[in-house]
Parts: sequence; structure tokens; C-alpha cells
Amino acid sequence: MCQSECDQWFAACKDDYTCSDNWYQGFNFSTGVGQCVNQTCDTIERTFGSSTNFCERIWNYSIKVVSNTERCLKLTFDPSAPNPNDAVTAYYYKGGQSGQQAHSIVTLAALLLSGSMQFRLI
Repeated sequence: MCQSECDQWFAACKDDYTCSDNWYQGFNFSTGVGQCVNQTCDTIERTFGSSTNFCERIWNYSIKVVSNTERCLKLTFDPSAPNPNDAVTAYYYKGGQSGQQAHSIVTLAALLLSGSMQFRLI
């Protein structure tokens, strides 16, 4: 993920609450909606402390934050233009990263960017 995208995401969410520092393992997705396993919540800023820590830990280290000058995922882009993440995920999938890490990047990018993941604190 591009450092600037991570910084913007963290800034937008830092005052929101989370019940887990690892959304991949800290939620039960068996119903199709993420439900907190741990009922203790704190702000994202207090839980993670920094944007890079937030972006890399939130999905079990499947996202790597890199300089904007490297190939990196973008959370925001012009939807009328080609998706810039297609080229990034294709690069990593075809050899820019090894096997499982590339698969995780492609899968996570698809989930994040499609908006298909939902969370709920119960």
C-alpha cells in the first residue's frame, strides 16, 4: 500500500473504535458479517499508534506499506479511469512477490476495493 494512502486511511479512522488489532483473526466472519471476538474496544490511534502499524497489522501483515515511488495499492482513485491496482496486483502475482504473499495481496486488494467486507460490533 502507498504510504500516503495508509496515512490518509489512518487519519480518517484514528478516532474510530476497534475491538481488535488484527481484523483477519479478531473477527468471526462465519455469518458473512465480521463480529468482534474481543468485546473490549479502543480508538484506532491508541490501538495502533501509527499509520504504518495500523495498515500492516490490521489484516495480519498481508499489507506492506511502501514509499509512494514503489508499486503500491491505492484506496482512492478515479472510478471512471482504469483501476491502478490491477497493474500492481498483476505485478506481484506474476512474480514481484512469492506465492502465498502474492495471493494474499491480490485477495485482500480485491476485498478491500470491492467494498464487499462488512463489520459489526455485537
